[in-house]
Amino acid sequence: MDRLSESLAQAMRERGVTQTELSRLTGVPQPRLSAYINGQVGLSLAMLTYLVSALGNTVTARVTTAPADLNRSDHRSWRLHRAVAGKLNDTTLAAWRPAVEANICDLRGRVHGEPHDTNLTRWETFVQNGDVRACKRVLLDLSPDGIAMRNVSPWAGVLSPEERRTALAGQFR
Repeated sequence: MDRLSESLAQAMRERGVTQTELSRLTGVPQPRLSAYINGQVGLSLAMLTYLVSALGNTVTARVTTAPADLNRSDHRSWRLHRAVAGKLNDTTLAAWRPAVEANICDLRGRVHGEPHDTNLTRWETFVQNGDVRACKRVLLDLSPDGIAMRNVSPWAGVLSPEERRTALAGQFR
């Protein structure tokens, strides 16, 4: 059970509220509440705030940061994609779109299976919709999902050799 799930369970105990009662108050199905409490489904901070507000509680959070624990390959990939994100805007996306779409087509011919097929479809959707924000979110995402998306990255060739060298310069952990 993670800290958010623990917080919800504790607030319910303190208020003497059952899952059934909380479900009735919030409209969140009881099985979903059970999954949150048992850590079977990730509980977002926004959902926790909603649920505990129905109990008369508020959420306070202490946020700390720490360097991401990436292996050398994932760190290298992130640095390159971070450089792409730094240049990405509506204009560059429009200019890069033919190359990115060609890369997606090439990747579809070379990689198969999940999550690759789904992730290629996600990239394709972001690019076709001109969704720069979604592209940047994935390019910078350090979660396992972001790493998996970058494993089938269609952004090859958008950085110059000098931009690649600059992005990769520096220390690796």
